[in-house]
Amino acid sequence: MAGPRRVGDLLRLEDVVGKRDNPAELIGVLVGMDVAEPALRPAAAPNDYALRFNRVTARRLAQTESLGRALAMASHRLGAAAKAALLDLVAIDRTLDGEGSVEDLMRYLASGGSDHEKLRQALEESVNHRLPVLRAEGVF
Repeated sequence: MAGPRRVGDLLRLEDVVGKRDNPAELIGVLVGMDVAEPALRPAAAPNDYALRFNRVTARRLAQTESLGRALAMASHRLGAAAKAALLDLVAIDRTLDGEGSVEDLMRYLASGGSDHEKLRQALEESVNHRLPVLRAEGVF
């Protein structure tokens, strides 16, 4: 809850119950529960190549695909893909253009036939919960 941590830091926490002698088990449990992502380069900044790939992908797929479509984004920090929805990718693209608030995104995405309340809820979830995780994963 306090942000990204190294496995050794987690094993040294005072209120950990159980054995502390098997870091591989801790990693397996956290990754298996989808609450952790191993990072190849934990201190790496977002990479220009990965940023460009993600932005081009967002712009192209947003024209033809559902915003709820599950995707993988490039992350130099993880050294692998980061799971997200197309909506998250579009929100990151707009955020990098300085227009990433929920209101900005509503104006950008809302169309006459869309369910505005459902779209607002999805955008709030993306902006408030998914984007901070993706930022920690080095996606942007």
